[in-house]
Amino acid sequence: MVAAQNINHSKKMRTRDVCFILIGIAVLMFKSHYSGPFEVLVHSYAGNVAVSFAVYFLALNVPIENKYKRLLTMGIALAAVELFEVFDGFGIMSNVYDDLDLVANIVGVVIAFAIDTTLTLRIRNQQIWSKG
Repeated sequence: MVAAQNINHSKKMRTRDVCFILIGIAVLMFKSHYSGPFEVLVHSYAGNVAVSFAVYFLALNVPIENKYKRLLTMGIALAAVELFEVFDGFGIMSNVYDDLDLVANIVGVVIAFAIDTTLTLRIRNQQIWSKG
């Protein structure tokens, strides 16, 4: 029974991760339609924040069993997006380099890490209270 619960929990987590990846993609796709406060910032850096956010949840599904998995995931995601930025899209995409893009990438990964950690702790607390 415990193994079945872990499998279901894992499927729920993957579903959650896919939803967050899709949110990141949606922000990337629709940022050009934004008009409002901080429009220049949104048009310049929301894409970096959104992609970094999505890459964190994508990297979270790498099969690493470690008590520091979230920190490792943060490092993997940050390395991927920062290297993509520095090496001009690895020759796959053209990229306009801006130092603040690197900061926006960090912001996206940190937001994803904070949401992931908060939701995971909430789930664990609910499981503890439901058993007690």
